[in-house]
Amino acid sequence: MPLSLKLQYIDGNADYRRGSAESRKLSGNSARVASMNLPLVMGQSDAQRIADSLLQEIWAGRERLRLSFPPSRLAASPGDVINWQANGTSQKFRIESIEDGADRPVEAMRIESGIYQQLTGPERAIAVPPPAALGPPLTEFLDLPLLSGNETAHAVRIAAFADPWPGGVAIYRSPSSTGFVWDSLADAPAVIGESDADFFAGPAGRWDRGNALFVTLYGGTLQSHDDLAVLAGANVAAIRNGAGIWEVFQFAEAELIGPNQYKLSRLLRGQAGTEMAMASPVLAGARFVLLDGAVMPSGMGAEQRGLPLNWRYGPAGRPIDDFTYQTKAYTPQGVGLRPFSPVHVRAVRDPSSFDLTISWVRRTRIGGDSWAQTEVPLGEASERYEIDIRDGGQTIRTLQCDTPQIVYTAAQQNADFAGGAPVSPLSIAVYQISESYGRGSAREVTLYV
Repeated sequence: MPLSLKLQYIDGNADYRRGSAESRKLSGNSARVASMNLPLVMGQSDAQRIADSLLQEIWAGRERLRLSFPPSRLAASPGDVINWQANGTSQKFRIESIEDGADRPVEAMRIESGIYQQLTGPERAIAVPPPAALGPPLTEFLDLPLLSGNETAHAVRIAAFADPWPGGVAIYRSPSSTGFVWDSLADAPAVIGESDADFFAGPAGRWDRGNALFVTLYGGTLQSHDDLAVLAGANVAAIRNGAGIWEVFQFAEAELIGPNQYKLSRLLRGQAGTEMAMASPVLAGARFVLLDGAVMPSGMGAEQRGLPLNWRYGPAGRPIDDFTYQTKAYTPQGVGLRPFSPVHVRAVRDPSSFDLTISWVRRTRIGGDSWAQTEVPLGEASERYEIDIRDGGQTIRTLQCDTPQIVYTAAQQNADFAGGAPVSPLSIAVYQISESYGRGSAREVTLYV
C-alpha cells in the first residue's frame, strides 16, 4: 500500500500553472508513492483535501468482502452501499461487481464516509510575478547581398532584439507618416551587439589571422566552429562601417573574455562581395549582427526598392499606436541585386600602336561556390560592363563592352590626356551592369603599363 499520494492539478490561483499536493500517512512501513494527474482547475486547499481523501480511500479499500445475495436482493447493483455486521461492529462496503446466477456472487470494498467530509483549509498564498515591462525593441535594417542564394534579392533584412523578448516584433511600413501596412514579424531575438575596439581592414579571399573583432552582445551567445564548418557557411556576421555600409564576414574562433564580451578571430573578410565596406578602421561602437535564422527578410515588393519608406515596429500584440512602437526612415537599395565587382584587372600595351588592352574576371552573386563548374553563372540577363577612365579622381571617359575585355586606343588616350599616349599610371574603375540594379560594385585600380 502507498505511504503517500501526490496529486497534480491546475492551480487557478497561480496563473494556471501546474500545482501539486501531497498526502502522507504518519505511520506505516511502505515506501510506495501513488500519483494522480487531474486536468482540473482548483485551489491548493481543494487539491490537498482531495489528495487526503484519495489516500485514505486507498487504505480503506484494502478490506474486501465476498458474499452471495439471495433472490430477495435482486434490486442491488454495483455502486450501492451495504452495511455489514461482524464482531459487533457495522462497516460500510460499496458493491463493485455482481454476477448473475443462482447465488449472485458479490464483490465489495470497504469505505469510510467520514473521509469525504474533511474541512477545507485556507488557500496558500502564491506570489505571482508581475508581468515584465516591455519597451521599444532595438531593430536594425540590413541591406545585404545574397548569402545562400535563396533569399529575396530585393528585400532588406531585419534584425530585432528586446530584453525581455515580447514574443515577437511586428514591423509595418509606409511611404508616408500614416497608412502603415503590415510588413513582417520578427519571431525570434537576433544576436546584436557593438564593437569594443577599432576594427581594421584585412585581406579578402583568405583567412585574416592578424585582426580580431571585440564585441559586446546585448543578448545571446556566440560559439566557435572549425574551419570546414565556417567554409560551409557557419558563423556569418555583419558589421556596419561609418558610412552605413555592412561588411559581411565570418569567424572561426569566438572566445568569451568578459560578461557578454567576445573576441572573434580567424576571420574571412569581405564575404559576398562586401570587401569595399572594409575601412581602416571601422571605429569602436559599430553595430554587430549575427546573420542567423533570426534575421528575416522584409515583405516589401521589388517596386519599393530605392523608395524612402517609414518603418514602424514594436512588440507584437500591442497596437501600432502604443508607446512601445518606434518609427525609422530607411530607404532599401536592394543590395541583393547588385553585381559583385570584377577582379584580377590587368592591362597590356601594344608597343607599336600604344593601344591598351584591359581585361578582368567577373564574379557572380548567384550559385558560384561549386568547384565542379567550369564557369560561374552569369547571374544577370546579359553580360555588360562599364569602365570609367579617371584623371585626378574625375571620370573623363566611360567605355562599354559585353565581354570582360576592352581596348583603350591610343587615339582615345591622346584625346583624354594632355600628354597623350602612352598613359601610365592609369586609374580606372570597372563595373558589371545589371538590368534590374544598374552599376554593380566598382573595382578601382591604378595600372602601371
